[in-house]
Amino acid sequence: MSIVLIIILVLLAIVVIGALVLVGIGKHLFEQFFPGKTVKQVVAERDYEEQNVQKTVSSMTKMYMPRITKDFPEFNWEEWRTNVENVISSYLYAISKKDVNILSEFAGYNIRQKVENIISNDTAAGIEKNYADVKVYTTEIKRYSKEKGLVSIKLESAVSHFVWHTREGKVVYGAKNKRKQTKYTTVLTYIQDYDMVMHSFPGDMAVVLTCPNCGAPIKNLGQKYCDYCGSGIVEFSAKIWRITDIDEMKNM
Repeated sequence: MSIVLIIILVLLAIVVIGALVLVGIGKHLFEQFFPGKTVKQVVAERDYEEQNVQKTVSSMTKMYMPRITKDFPEFNWEEWRTNVENVISSYLYAISKKDVNILSEFAGYNIRQKVENIISNDTAAGIEKNYADVKVYTTEIKRYSKEKGLVSIKLESAVSHFVWHTREGKVVYGAKNKRKQTKYTTVLTYIQDYDMVMHSFPGDMAVVLTCPNCGAPIKNLGQKYCDYCGSGIVEFSAKIWRITDIDEMKNM
């Protein structure tokens, strides 16, 4: 037997032994973390959890509400919780139907722009995004901040829905028969000092004033009519709450 053949056989033996050792270690660790269960059972349980167990959200509501109520006595938390949840549902359905007009009236200008961009990009890529049976289980306050004339409340919501993306009739993401449990963050904004905000956050479309009729940006607090739709905006004030951002949370 040649030396080369012997070396090859030895290397193969090392590889086989190494593989067996790794399998043994993997099996030992699996039994430690999942005692009495098979891989099939663990996968089935994980699949069930992903479809049926709602995500937990960061709840700082009890801590922040006294401060918010002190700063804004008229702020109605239950009412805005409902408005936020309606915005989340309408956001997903607007993307699914490719119709920005489905958006809730409480969705700010930049959310409208985000949906329009998603629709445009999906159309260009030949993607159809489908959302069905959207459920928002709970919404809680995650953070409250006041900075340079801008007040923000960041919220976190536990959401579930059916979602599947198709291209040329073929499903390329998700599944029609599998519910997805996920979380969304939204931002509720109140402008106390418009000039200070525009100086501190120039060009930030998340905080500009918008027409209450069409959602177009209002560049001057003194404007009487919208430049885009012509609607009257007499007595339009910066000091109102609006939902200015929405995002699905990743890496949960």
